Amino acid sequence: TLTTSAGSNVSSVTTQSTVKYYYGATVPTLTATLSSATGYTITFSKWTSSNTTYLANKTSNPTGTFTWPAMPEGTAITLTASATKTANEYTITLNGNGATTSGTTSVKATYNSSSISPSTITIPKRSYTVSGFNANSTGATISSTNTLTSTYTFNGWYTGASGGSKVISNSTSPAYVASVSGYTDANSKWIKAGTATLYAQWTSASVTLPTITKTGYTCGWTTSSSGTTISYASGATYTPAENKTMYAVCEANTYTVNVVVQNGTVNTASKNVKYQQSGTFNLTPKISGTTATVTCTNNQTGSITNNVLTVSNVTNNTTCTVKYITEMTTLYTDGTLIINEN
Repeated sequence: TLTTSAGSNVSSVTTQSTVKYYYGATVPTLTATLSSATGYTITFSKWTSSNTTYLANKTSNPTGTFTWPAMPEGTAITLTASATKTANEYTITLNGNGATTSGTTSVKATYNSSSISPSTITIPKRSYTVSGFNANSTGATISSTNTLTSTYTFNGWYTGASGGSKVISNSTSPAYVASVSGYTDANSKWIKAGTATLYAQWTSASVTLPTITKTGYTCGWTTSSSGTTISYASGATYTPAENKTMYAVCEANTYTVNVVVQNGTVNTASKNVKYQQSGTFNLTPKISGTTATVTCTNNQTGSITNNVLTVSNVTNNTTCTVKYITEMTTLYTDGTLIINEN
């Protein structure tokens, strides 16, 4: 008699419960249906006989027939189908995400395992240089022209290029982070039944730009040799995202010139004037033909010609006071003539 049974990793077999066969009979096709398990490959092993004296272990094929051998009447045999379960291996692609020096580009993950192959990897690197610091014909004084290097810190491997969750540590001996939804379980074992791409994430690093000075000017830096506008201030903290060459830009300072007029008026009482440039102001005296004096604060100099005040070579904020002198003549009855200047 023949009985069939489902062994390990086999979900069902063709039922042969206490079926009698005689010598030379053909046993109907026996079929073993393999189990299924997420993350595993199930491979049929064999049919195992409970009585190998008369019926040796059968073929590794899960489906087949065989001829009943000669054996004593009443011999009972059970055929058990068994299969092996092997954890699948998946490729994890490691994206450097801006790395300037590549590291290991992929590793292997085994389902329901905490191991990562290879066990030692090369960490990517990300760094940029900031160089040049060219005076760019400005005549400015630069504190240092040494090349600066910004080296980012590698934080580990994440599910996204930004944001996302950290899955693998930042070590050269990589390890899974526990309880990452869809990737690892609480025991830091890989549970994603498929390939994955993980991304390096970084903490940026800044450098301090050199100071740059020039009397009467505000100076800074630009990344264009023909640039005329300051992009980065002197001595500023700067975080590069690529290699950069810096060039000096100096913009002349602007100073305020205020004008106060006594015994007259001015068309514009205040103007902004660039360093070492001149400002002009149209004046109108109270009494035509009168003369004027001018004094300016902060060592600035003004001159008046034809009722036009010119403040030359401006190097500071200043207030210029213009005083028109009016002559008042008084003739007394005794013939005395008194002239008062105001």
